[in-house]
Amino acid sequence: MILPFSFTYTIINNILTIVFDFSKLDEHQFNSLGFDYFSQGVVINETGFDFYTGWGHRTMTYTIPTKDFDWDGESPINLRLFGRKVREKNQKAIIPTNSNEYAVKIHTVADYQEVIDDCEALLQKAQDNLDDLNAMAGKWVGNSAAKGMSKREAKYKSEIHSNTVALRYLRKLQARISTPQS
Repeated sequence: MILPFSFTYTIINNILTIVFDFSKLDEHQFNSLGFDYFSQGVVINETGFDFYTGWGHRTMTYTIPTKDFDWDGESPINLRLFGRKVREKNQKAIIPTNSNEYAVKIHTVADYQEVIDDCEALLQKAQDNLDDLNAMAGKWVGNSAAKGMSKREAKYKSEIHSNTVALRYLRKLQARISTPQS
């Protein structure tokens, strides 16, 4: 679901900090946020926290100790949205439902590390394949063998590049959730 607002978060020393940015909403959208997306407040897993736009602040920060929503450090954390707009979007989904709930997974450093480990394994596999291909270079003879080798080499180099770019991006995301943003 594409939300009309954005949010960022960090988890540091068992404190979840969520910053909501509602600056792109017009006055009507901003005033109906509680009804449209936060009808049960800001809900983390099963625990709700008050949501109030009465002061007119377009940026809202929630600092919530993880013990307040019984997080064990490993289980998933979900920001759960409830409201009219959520129900409307769920009814228009590929598999329509009448639910007024939408859960957004809040990724932890461990979640990103798992994906980083997978990317590193794929990167190593592509590098090993390229090394094996180069070791066989003297054994291949003829134009068709050279073409086949060239195609394989391009494929492995592409895999190495793609995984390197993915790793850089994932490491940046991982650092963002474990480092306070100014």
